[in-house]
Amino acid sequence: MIDHRLSSSQRDELLRLPVDWRNAYVGSDGEGGLLAWPVSAARICGAAAIEDPVEVVVESPVEELREEPSHRAPLASEAWMGECLFRVLEEGEWWLVADEDGYVAWMRSWTSRVLIPGEKDELIHRRIGVFAPAFGRLTLEDGGGMLLMGGTPLFGESDGSLDVESMELELVDGRRAHLSRGELELFPHGPFSPRIASWARELEGVSYRWGGRTAMGIDCSGLVQWAALRAGYELPRDAAQQSLLGEMLPLDSSSWRAGDLLFFHDPVDHVAIYDGEETIIHARARVVRQRLSEAGELHSVLSVVRRLTMDDRIRQASLWRRPQGLSKL
Repeated sequence: MIDHRLSSSQRDELLRLPVDWRNAYVGSDGEGGLLAWPVSAARICGAAAIEDPVEVVVESPVEELREEPSHRAPLASEAWMGECLFRVLEEGEWWLVADEDGYVAWMRSWTSRVLIPGEKDELIHRRIGVFAPAFGRLTLEDGGGMLLMGGTPLFGESDGSLDVESMELELVDGRRAHLSRGELELFPHGPFSPRIASWARELEGVSYRWGGRTAMGIDCSGLVQWAALRAGYELPRDAAQQSLLGEMLPLDSSSWRAGDLLFFHDPVDHVAIYDGEETIIHARARVVRQRLSEAGELHSVLSVVRRLTMDDRIRQASLWRRPQGLSKL
């Protein structure tokens, strides 16, 4: 992100540098110079580096990430309950944060809290699994209720007796709820690309929302990122970034299989998931499953096809992510 308050000439110059500004920040230091994050971006643009950002955890079910520190600013992305972000800067009630996928945006401060030393490791140790449905209403122990996104981490003390019909688990904010066994998903032991298509089908009919990553509204790359995560893969936020991962496949569909990713236009600005038999799942006006030949102009502007590999699997443990084979159960 290049701060919108920099001059147009500064912005033009910074845009020419070999930095992906979706995953980096540069702005004024207030004294005529520049301040940037991470250190690699600061070096490239000759700015002072923002060092030692503070790690925070999101406590609201979904938190909006905006392009500027303003409620009127366009939506850039969203963060999920239990995601751990780095707070890079503070500006009043707004924090500049870097999400787990590297995306940099502004977030309201009151929906998250700073993690104390050792707390994240403790939470990872206590994590039992994630909320299994793509979305649903959770009834809390205190009688209240809330909508919860699929994949939200759940915490408790496991004694190995997870075959019971109902169990009491915690959210990251400490609130407790009774869940049925069917509402708890244990982390898979390894990635499996066909699951990407099956998870995407769970959101069929959800409305399109630019910057959205949830069942309350989702965009094309948000759908792919969420479905891939549930299937054991870790992808960046934007379609153009996603198109650089995995194994390149020919544009001829004869070699495609369910879970492959189809990218459109050059430069890439749309992504879909192949579901077999010439059918795709993608988010436009809503999440739809349709034959590629019936998807309007997309049939003629397919530019890249990728298949995720073991190199794209989840590697770094977090509250939302568990690397292959990592299990304490």
